[in-house]
Amino acid sequence: MGPRSEQGAAVAEAATLAGLSAAEVDQRRRAGRVNVVARRSSRGAWSIVRSNVLTRFNAILGVLYPRRTLIVRRPALSAPGSGDEPS
Repeated sequence: MGPRSEQGAAVAEAATLAGLSAAEVDQRRRAGRVNVVARRSSRGAWSIVRSNVLTRFNAILGVLYPRRTLIVRRPALSAPGSGDEPS
């Protein structure tokens, strides 16, 4: 038998496999043979936020952004002569 026919046999065998019956599932549950995964994080929420927010990149942006707002001229809220200025 060549490699292709072996692969075909493996695929056919996998297609005919069936899962546990309901009775087998109940029997395993009563015996305690279940997969239980504890949902526990290795770090606290504050630690995760701190490590993702307080980074060198964000520190550089934090230093540069206020300087940018001071350097860039802001346009006037209304154009001169439009009648919106106080008299």
